[in-house]
Amino acid sequence: MSNRSVSASRFVSEAALALAQESDPDRFFCAMFLPEPARAAAFTLIAFNNEISRALAPAVSSEIAGSLAGYVRLQWWRDIVAGSRFPHEVATPLGLILDEGLVSQATLLRMIDAREAELAGLSDDAAWTESLLNGAGALQRAFGEIAGIDDLKLLEGLQICGAAYGTGSLLRHLPAILRSGRHPLPAYFAVAEDEKTEVSADLVAWLQVRGEAFLSEAEAIVPPDKHLLALPMFLARRDLKRAPCEIGYGNRGTRDRLSIALTGLRAKARFRAA
Repeated sequence: MSNRSVSASRFVSEAALALAQESDPDRFFCAMFLPEPARAAAFTLIAFNNEISRALAPAVSSEIAGSLAGYVRLQWWRDIVAGSRFPHEVATPLGLILDEGLVSQATLLRMIDAREAELAGLSDDAAWTESLLNGAGALQRAFGEIAGIDDLKLLEGLQICGAAYGTGSLLRHLPAILRSGRHPLPAYFAVAEDEKTEVSADLVAWLQVRGEAFLSEAEAIVPPDKHLLALPMFLARRDLKRAPCEIGYGNRGTRDRLSIALTGLRAKARFRAA
C-alpha cells in the first residue's frame, strides 16, 4: 500500500466505508473515481449524510417525543462539527477531516440545517429549494472542498448539481420516503394514502421541472474538466426523465451503472489533464 493510501485511510473507518456503500450506492460509486485522499474523505461524508438523515425517520417513541429525538440527534452532530470529539465510527474520521481543513464547518452545518428544516416542515417552494441546496447540494459542495476546490463559483455550481441529483433521487424513492412518514415536500402538497404507492403525475411533473432547472444551472457553471466532482449530475439527467410509471423502482439497472462508469472514466482523465 502506498504512503498516500495509508495517509488517506485515516479519513474513513471500515464501518463508515461499509455504511456509505450500503446506504448510498449512487454517491459511493461516484466517489470511487475521486483521487485520494478525497475518495476516503468522501466515503465518510456520505456516511455522515446518512447519520443525519436518520434524524428524519419517525422515532419509535414519536407519540411521546414527536420530532424531539431528531433534533437531539442533529444537535449531537452539530457539536461534532463545532469541535467536540467522541469515539465513533463516523464522527472520529469526520473530526479528522475537519481538523485537517479538508471541508468547512459551514458546509456541514448547512447539511444539518436542511434536516432540521424538514423536521420543522417545509412551508413553501422557497423553503423546499433551500432544503435541497443545503442538503444534497451542500454534500456535493463538500466533495469539491475535499478535492481542493476553492473557487466559490465552482463550489456553488457543485452545490446546485447536488440539488439536481437530490431532486432526481427524491423522485426515484418518493413512495418509500412517504411511507416512512417523512414529507420532504412543501407543506401545501397533501399526499394521499394511495400516492405512497404510486405518485401522481402532477407531483412527478412538479419535481421534474425543478430538478431540470437545477440541472441546467449546474451544467452552465461546472466545466467539463471538473465533471469528476459532479458525477451525480449525470444520474440526475437520467432520473429526471423517467415516466411516472417508473417512479419508485428499485436498484439501478446495468445501463445506469455502465453509463456512470464510462462518464466517470472520461471525467477522471479530463480532471487529471487539467
